[in-house]
Amino acid sequence: MIYLKESKLREIVSFLDSKYPNCPAAILSGSIIDGTIDANSDLDIVLIVSNRNLLYNETLKFKNNKLQTFIIPLQHVYERLFADFINARGHFIGLLAKGIHFYGDKQLSSSIIQHSKELKKMGPKQISDKSHLSSRIRITQLINKINNSNEKWEDLFLYAGELTDSLIGFKLHSEGFWKGAGKHKMKFIEKHNPKFKKLLIDALCNSYEKRNYTELVLLAKEEIENKGGLVELYPKGFMQLTLSQDFLCIKIKFTGNYKDIKDNI
Repeated sequence: MIYLKESKLREIVSFLDSKYPNCPAAILSGSIIDGTIDANSDLDIVLIVSNRNLLYNETLKFKNNKLQTFIIPLQHVYERLFADFINARGHFIGLLAKGIHFYGDKQLSSSIIQHSKELKKMGPKQISDKSHLSSRIRITQLINKINNSNEKWEDLFLYAGELTDSLIGFKLHSEGFWKGAGKHKMKFIEKHNPKFKKLLIDALCNSYEKRNYTELVLLAKEEIENKGGLVELYPKGFMQLTLSQDFLCIKIKFTGNYKDIKDNI
């Protein structure tokens, strides 16, 4: 905590204690722990509260410091960590794993921090077959939308952004790594596969410079083809969306009656 003086930290503790009086424990994390904090950095603080039922975050201004608070109800702490583990987001796991006790019940803080460290070391739960297929379907749909020559280039910005976000998340989770969220996804992919990140950045730069998404689409196609292939058809009700000349994907509602399924096929 080189950047902030102990007297300033005590003032922050007093301010938070008055705003969140039912806070059994608080954990300090973020750039102040990494040693990368500067005058423009937020101060990340996880507050374990006992009088609320919803998880949320607030940005608070205290004198010249911006406090980014993450409020987690005590009864939902391990549920939130488990959700992070299941979906590979890893946001709270990472935040808590590198945290240190700030104020309140040190034993409680230490228990949460230790559990988070163990989960971080373990890595996320393996991606399920259903999530794997769903991701491939969505990425294929986005590729098809971006490849639509009838659309204006600028009208496809959002699809290109969603494709980039989905592609990074799928690559990380399917390869057994935390996928993070928002800007943190880029940090995770940089750590896991800097070469892929460079290819992606180059493809995006070319997209905006040349007004052409070809490189981004080719990169996405190559990645998905290496992980089971594109899924060109995903019916919604009785509506056929797209059809490939190579294969057909059909969704059939499972009724528990194998004879009915066989007859449908």
